[in-house]
Amino acid sequence: MSAPTLIRECRICGCTDDHACVGADGNPCHWVDDDLCSACDQLLADPVIRALAEALVTQKIEATVAERVRQDGRHGGPDHDDTHSQQDWHDILYRLLDEAETAGRAGDDPEYGRVMIQVAASAVAAVQSHDRKLVKAEGGV
Repeated sequence: MSAPTLIRECRICGCTDDHACVGADGNPCHWVDDDLCSACDQLLADPVIRALAEALVTQKIEATVAERVRQDGRHGGPDHDDTHSQQDWHDILYRLLDEAETAGRAGDDPEYGRVMIQVAASAVAAVQSHDRKLVKAEGGV
């Protein structure tokens, strides 16, 4: 089996080789690091913006990890997660996204944010389960 082709993506804005963003100078970005485009690098050169970006990302990652721990405690962890099919995970994520949309339309910003963290954590659970199943299918432990 051949290795999947990796798509290069900026860790900040998500641009790719096929979908470059535009920098403050009006020109398409280019790569300055394996996962950082020139437009984001230019933004992050400002120490205030860099500190805010790092704090916000760290805060959301920590909230997502805490939600994953809560989900594992509530549902039983990998043994439970691995009983779900890909369709089950899609259904779970769509249900959560519907909840977030309802909260957003109602103007309930705290609820919207809370549910979107659940979406992120559930997506992580789906990927973790998928990876475990791949390892198992390939004869791993």
